[in-house]
Amino acid sequence: MIYDVILIGSGLATLVTAAKLSDNKKILVITKDELKQSSSSLAQGGIAAVMSPDDHWKYHYEDTLKAGHYYNDRKAISMLVRRAQTEINILINEGMTFDKEDGQMALGMEGAHSKRRILHAGGDATGRELVRHFRKKVCGQSNITIVEHEPVHTLHIEDGYCIGVFTEKSHYYGRHTVLASGGCGGLYRFSSNPDENRGDGIALAYRAGATLKDLEFIQFHPTLLHRDGKAFGLVSEAVRGEGGKLIDEKGKAVMDHHPLKDLAPRDIVAQTIDMKLKKGSKVFLDITNISNFPKRFPTIHHNCVKAFGYQPSLLPVAPGAHFQLGGVAVNENSETSIPNLYAIGEVACTGVHGANRLASNSLLEILVYGSHLAAHLNNEGEGNIQGGFFPPFKPKKTIKVTLPSIQEIQRNHEEGAGIVRCREELEKCMNWCAQYLEKVSEEKLHLYERDTIEKINMLRTSFLILSAASERRESLGVHMRSDTKEIGQREFIG
Repeated sequence: MIYDVILIGSGLATLVTAAKLSDNKKILVITKDELKQSSSSLAQGGIAAVMSPDDHWKYHYEDTLKAGHYYNDRKAISMLVRRAQTEINILINEGMTFDKEDGQMALGMEGAHSKRRILHAGGDATGRELVRHFRKKVCGQSNITIVEHEPVHTLHIEDGYCIGVFTEKSHYYGRHTVLASGGCGGLYRFSSNPDENRGDGIALAYRAGATLKDLEFIQFHPTLLHRDGKAFGLVSEAVRGEGGKLIDEKGKAVMDHHPLKDLAPRDIVAQTIDMKLKKGSKVFLDITNISNFPKRFPTIHHNCVKAFGYQPSLLPVAPGAHFQLGGVAVNENSETSIPNLYAIGEVACTGVHGANRLASNSLLEILVYGSHLAAHLNNEGEGNIQGGFFPPFKPKKTIKVTLPSIQEIQRNHEEGAGIVRCREELEKCMNWCAQYLEKVSEEKLHLYERDTIEKINMLRTSFLILSAASERRESLGVHMRSDTKEIGQREFIG
């Protein structure tokens, strides 16, 4: 069978695109996990959209540009913020419910926003509610085939066109293939992402020859709940938007040096906390001023109970890898440099976020670009594949190779591509990856076992991120270099 569209991924980007594709399209959704397992389902924040009379898309545009340190693609931002209200209204008309206050839609405040424009669903479970909404629209449709627990290891490129994918079990042909494989938080020991998000899509695109962009920009969320060296989930920026305050062990405010204080852009808050922790201080999020915290933030309350057995008023926090800003370079139609190959969601680099993502723009990006991509594919022809007989793919596992453990790869990557980087560490960590990549044949991945392919992908993606970080020698946004005084387009220094 030749599918009209193959979607690779288990998250919201896959679900939105699939739900909005025409019913006469034969669609394959393929993922290494389960369809509902993704970073999207863990998103505690909300969706940023201009929904009040005193707000305007131009304010949202400026906030996004400023947070991104003016490194953003301005055309991409314009498309994002001008389409936001329409996408929200479509969701509401479809039955999606957002939280209300006094009968009106509740609009929250988050860091670096100039207006209250953050919509939430289920308190701090917006991502989960969106995934549930779109999963209902996708699952059970007769034109959509879902294949779970079957990782894609290679994109099939023929005569310069993407015509399908190879997995460890089979070979699927598609007229259009969409990478929606998520980010790379799993390359780090501490992350808000599921462990399985290890940058597979970057490795797939690299081996296929697609253009990659801005891989050095990895956003760290300032506040992951920490205890005894373990992370117990993300503490949403919305907590600070509702009055939470960052303090040290002496009760001194951590962010008073910045004009926006606790609602400063994420990169600056994360870098500030990181410096405090490296100096031996502890950092807490004081939530004593937030009334009815368990009801307002049920997921965070649950994580507190899981970590401590109760909900403390001072939450110990530390930064963790959160969002991949760079990725596979795409245009406004989500087209990559390879014909018939597309990328959407966190694996894609649309240019919207620049050098630092504005809070709650990620779910919005998926809604806007997923809708736009589906409309584009609905108007596209049959692509480059002609009908005919294709022999079955029968992979054989024959190559054995000794590679480091996943934990060792994470430790090496974190040392080089953490919140603060320097040339010496970057080169050391790149060389560490290179010594293992030299032992494998990435052109013959089908000859390796699944666990080995996973490690090869991690090593390759880590090497690419480390290389990009090494090449950008100035500090810019989430990319902070300790070995140079050169500063890129940056307004505030944490």
